[in-house]
Amino acid sequence: MESYENRVINGLLKAQFAVVPEQAEKMLACDVEIVVPLQRSSSDDLWPAIWALATVLHRQFTGSVYIRSGLLDSLTMPELLGPRCYFVTEPRNGALRIGLGCEPEGAVCFGDARGGAFSVGSTITNTVKATPYTCFAVAGYLGFAALAARAGIPAHREHLANREHSLRIPAGHAFTLPKSGISFVGLGHLGNAYLSLLFFLAQAANTQPKVHIIDKDIFEEGNITTQILLREGAPWLGEEKATYLQKLLSRLGWDVSHEVRKLDWGWKREKTHPSLLVLGLDNFETRRIALEGGYKWVFDAGLNSSFETPRVSWNALPPDRAIGQSLFMMEARERTADIAVPLRMLLQATPGECGVVTFGAVKASAPCMGLVAAALVWSEIACYLAGDACHCEGSLCLWSPILPFLEKRMPLRISPGGLAPGDAIC
Repeated sequence: MESYENRVINGLLKAQFAVVPEQAEKMLACDVEIVVPLQRSSSDDLWPAIWALATVLHRQFTGSVYIRSGLLDSLTMPELLGPRCYFVTEPRNGALRIGLGCEPEGAVCFGDARGGAFSVGSTITNTVKATPYTCFAVAGYLGFAALAARAGIPAHREHLANREHSLRIPAGHAFTLPKSGISFVGLGHLGNAYLSLLFFLAQAANTQPKVHIIDKDIFEEGNITTQILLREGAPWLGEEKATYLQKLLSRLGWDVSHEVRKLDWGWKREKTHPSLLVLGLDNFETRRIALEGGYKWVFDAGLNSSFETPRVSWNALPPDRAIGQSLFMMEARERTADIAVPLRMLLQATPGECGVVTFGAVKASAPCMGLVAAALVWSEIACYLAGDACHCEGSLCLWSPILPFLEKRMPLRISPGGLAPGDAIC
């Protein structure tokens, strides 16, 4: 794989924060240090954020990731941290420093999570412990802030940014899933993030999820850049995504069924499969197909490819054809016109100028973006299951943090509650 096919490097090149791949590689060749107070590093507080942040930083940067949290080893997690992640007890000179739950000296960014709130650029003064939802949200924001600091990505609408935001989590929330489980279509960047957050939600509730996972693709070399359940050295390359993840999740004790298949028009879910669906797709047509697949309610997220204005969108949708046509009719176009001259010359020098086509076809992204999408989607799922269901369309921009969310909530087009017969909450 050429370096410009790496989704993070591709994003830096398309936004011209680097003009040749070597410049982008140099930007990302640095060590990173995560600093967390020992009293906040437990599984029932900031550990999910530590794991998620270290996991995405390991993919975004090529140096070592040092975790200075008072821990000497990892706590329970969905997949091992990368081989360049180390637990340390002393500050690491020269490393890009990030504070989690504190503001360490020399930090390029810091943030916090407590209860249903998270912050960037400040800590939160109450003593409530973080939730897995807000852990993933703050880890995603800090992951992008670290990338922006290193690459010199200018702040976007900084005058509108807030220091703190709250997720929509039901009051007195206790995590539950329907007895029939929940389905996932699309097991790439977003799918990996959804399943990783589900691990921590289920762990906190002391339950084992039941899931049905569907994907048509196999894992390719470039997937490790954004797909956080892939571990270096593990035998995932060339494996079917659904089959590989079914084995991984089953080892965690989950009840997992899977399908390796493409969704085509006319496709319907089996009646024995879960009636709630979570989409992790980058294809609008497949989203429209899924909305007509016989599900009770559909949750979806999307990521754009601009590092200048990194947007995350999310939806909680009834299975309605008109809504699908309204939201998912036009495919997003990748930015390819303004390739820097040195890079264009390099790509045109490839055999048959195929480098130009390959570079444009890569959908630039950073793995930290998926963490925020997962937090938002799972908070919508939690509200739905608590009886606070609505048709929601939302979007946000990760940089500058924290810009106001744009949300549109509409009355239901189908009866509220949403659970199909036999889908009692366990």
